[in-house]
Amino acid sequence: MGDAKRVLLAGFLSILFINLVSAQFYSGFGGFSLTSLLDSIGPEDLTLVAVFMISFALLFYAFGKFFKDSYGQPNKGIAGTISFGISLLISYGIYRSSFDLTGLFYGLGVDEGLLYPLISFIIIAGLIFIIWKYKISLSGFM
Repeated sequence: MGDAKRVLLAGFLSILFINLVSAQFYSGFGGFSLTSLLDSIGPEDLTLVAVFMISFALLFYAFGKFFKDSYGQPNKGIAGTISFGISLLISYGIYRSSFDLTGLFYGLGVDEGLLYPLISFIIIAGLIFIIWKYKISLSGFM
């Protein structure tokens, strides 16, 4: 596995487990801390980011199959640009229409206290699956 994948995985894991460390850059009145930055992100913002990421991934996959170069390989530049634009418009449309995505989950019977731990469990299970699928060695991190 390349060094770039290891750095990306280490960065993502450190962001995921930042609440365990609770480190602050500067304490005091008016100071910046990572905890205050993460506390300013609400559930609605997180839901919109998740909608953007999911729609981008699905559209990028679909457009990658559609747009090919002269050698038959996916044209990632065109697929990525179009996917980014459409995903941005989807997220913006959901934001402007005030559609309550978290209320949709609650309406399906998923309790508020269970929703965010469930999302965290899904993310951790996804990371384990990616590590297992690509046979990423974690011996360099320990």
